[in-house]
Amino acid sequence: MNVDRDAPASTPTAPHFGLGLDVGGTQCRWALTGAHGDLLAQGVAPGWTALQLGSEAGRSAIALALQPVAADVMAAVEAALTASLTAALTAAPTAALTATLATPVATTVTEAVPAAPQALIGRLVAGVTGFDPGQHDALAALLGTVFGPPAPALRLMNDIELACHAAFAPGTGLVLYAGTGAVAAAIDAGGKLHRAGGRGLVIDDAGGGAWIAQQALRAVWRAEDDAPGAWRHSLLARRLFDAIGGTDWAATRAWVYQGPGSDRGTLGRLALEVAAAAQAGDATALAILQAAGSELARPALALLRRLGLRPVALAGRVWALHPAVEASCRSTLAAALPVAPAVQRASRPAHLAAARMAAAALSPAASTGANPAPVNSAPVNPAPAKITPSGDARR
Repeated sequence: MNVDRDAPASTPTAPHFGLGLDVGGTQCRWALTGAHGDLLAQGVAPGWTALQLGSEAGRSAIALALQPVAADVMAAVEAALTASLTAALTAAPTAALTATLATPVATTVTEAVPAAPQALIGRLVAGVTGFDPGQHDALAALLGTVFGPPAPALRLMNDIELACHAAFAPGTGLVLYAGTGAVAAAIDAGGKLHRAGGRGLVIDDAGGGAWIAQQALRAVWRAEDDAPGAWRHSLLARRLFDAIGGTDWAATRAWVYQGPGSDRGTLGRLALEVAAAAQAGDATALAILQAAGSELARPALALLRRLGLRPVALAGRVWALHPAVEASCRSTLAAALPVAPAVQRASRPAHLAAARMAAAALSPAASTGANPAPVNSAPVNPAPAKITPSGDARR
């Protein structure tokens, strides 16, 4: 797991830590902040989906995937406390501090951190792919076990809703997300979530990474139907077969239906091979990416027609695959509307937005050990992020 740590900008005190999770089928990104939203650490771990909550095996898999996240978060908490304790002891001798406090100050991080360090996480905001409100209790119980906050201190939503909060103030824009799957969504001025697409690969995730992989495999094997051995002359086919581990139908069938490719997140990673082939000049790969851009415009157009013209923020890793995806999407939007919407990359990563939403929800009660007020009862809307071409929400 990759972990980045920053020095705390303020003195974190239990339970004044906010934790944000942005969970997709391919990656889980997390961020830890102090009470004032200052970033303390962030990292990336394997992804999972709320669909796994429906079985014991799925819940066990989620718990297992969260263990390294929990370990890194708790290490970051201890590092932040150590830094703040060191700063406090440097600023004033322990005896002087003790004389001014009702209780003696801790002189080591062991004293400062409780036996269960999870108790230091005051709020947790998580956006999880596939999540719906009916899964709240199951996911809250699982996250509470791993990270510590009780259900009232958790705010749970699906990942696309989190992406909307990260990109815009309610009523001011829509997000077109393209990662493993694809969906357009917007939160209106009243806080209601509107969405189009995102029905899953079996029904309609057109333009997402898994769809791109599916289209590439379809093109390769249709070419084989027409001319057996055609793969030898196709850069796209060779890259796909190298990733799969074999050139015959048996290898593809086993990989897709019984092996790693049966997981849509793993299948979606083949989109990287499609992009590499397109970059190297493969015409079929380029056409697939252009088609992906056109398909991605469709759910955005549906929302723009329903809700009215507004800026569009592009979020998700598909937009970084190849310039052809965004170019095709932009041209499709412009051709279909009297006035083309402003389109830019989302500038604020969703996991950072989630962590700062958690920090913003920390109340004075949290610092006194009292039960925090329910986060879900009063949604926190961060200030709208300015959309700039240089940003890219990752998932």
